[in-house]
Amino acid sequence: NVDHAVAASLEDVSVFLGAARRSGRLCLSLYADGEEAMTARLMGLALNADAGNLYIPAAMVDAARAVIEPALGDPQLTVVSHDVKRDMIILRRHSISWTAPYYDTRLAYYVLHPESPNGLPEVAQAMAGITLFDAALSATERRKPIAGTDADVAAAVCARAAAVAAVLPA
Repeated sequence: NVDHAVAASLEDVSVFLGAARRSGRLCLSLYADGEEAMTARLMGLALNADAGNLYIPAAMVDAARAVIEPALGDPQLTVVSHDVKRDMIILRRHSISWTAPYYDTRLAYYVLHPESPNGLPEVAQAMAGITLFDAALSATERRKPIAGTDADVAAAVCARAAAVAAVLPA
C-alpha cells in the first residue's frame, strides 16, 4: 500500500500537475476495464511524481481535462507509463491529447528481456522487488474492475503508478 491522495477538486489536480511539471517527470497508471484500448472504459487515473501519488476518479477526469491536457502536452515533462500506446488511445477517447515526451517501461523491459513476461506486476517484481496486488492474476483478469471500496481502488491504482516510477532506470 502506498501513500496517496484522492483528488477532491480541480485545484488538487492542478497543484499536483504543477509540481510534476517543475520536476520534469510524471508517471501515470490508467484504471480502465476491458482489454482493448478502443473499448475500455476509463475508471480512474493515478499519477506519481516527486509530490507523491494522486488518484483522479473517473467522474473528475473529464472535468480535469483542462489541467491534465496542458501537462501531457508539456515538452519539458517526460510522461512515464507501462503501456503508452494503450494509455494514449484511452485518453484520446476522452478528448485528452498526449504529446509530451514519454517513456514506456513495458517496451523498455521487453527490449532488454524479450523472453520474459512484461506485465507491470512481473516487471515491478523483477526490477524493484515490488509485489503488486494483481501479481497472481492473469492478464485478462487484470483488466477487470478492481473489487473493493473506492479507497481500495485508489490505493491499488496508485500502487501501480508508484511501481511504474520504481522501475525507471536511475
